[in-house]
Amino acid sequence: MKNAYVIGHITVKDEDKWSEYRSKVPATLDPWGAELVLRGELCSVLSGSHGHTDTVVIRFPDLRSLKSWHSVTSNAVLPGWVRTPMAETSAKVEAEQRGVTPDKVWAEKAVHSPAGRVVTPEEVAEVIAFLASEESSGVNGEAITVALGGIW
Repeated sequence: MKNAYVIGHITVKDEDKWSEYRSKVPATLDPWGAELVLRGELCSVLSGSHGHTDTVVIRFPDLRSLKSWHSVTSNAVLPGWVRTPMAETSAKVEAEQRGVTPDKVWAEKAVHSPAGRVVTPEEVAEVIAFLASEESSGVNGEAITVALGGIW
């Protein structure tokens, strides 16, 4: 049977993190008999625009293996405003820039939610825990917004 390939375009922003990630890639490909065969810089764009810096090629032993690998469950969790330490820092910066209190910034964010508040870290964690559980076996390829019905 003929090999099958996945060609991806990526942007490497941190070589050290990429190196660490790349060292873990073989273990994620082994179950399908696949291997990372190339990671190289983009040489030229002949037409149009291309916003990535590198190209990655993964070789699979056959199309069936590639399709099996590609069918791995993948979902995204899209939280609205969540009052985390990182978000608190952002709220403080915004408050200073606008001459208001951080609580005023958070109150303004809460207005966009029918619940009148922002999402808690625990609420986001509960969705992630569900997606990681057997109970979510029928959920795949979904982007799940956790924003209390609000627009963020």
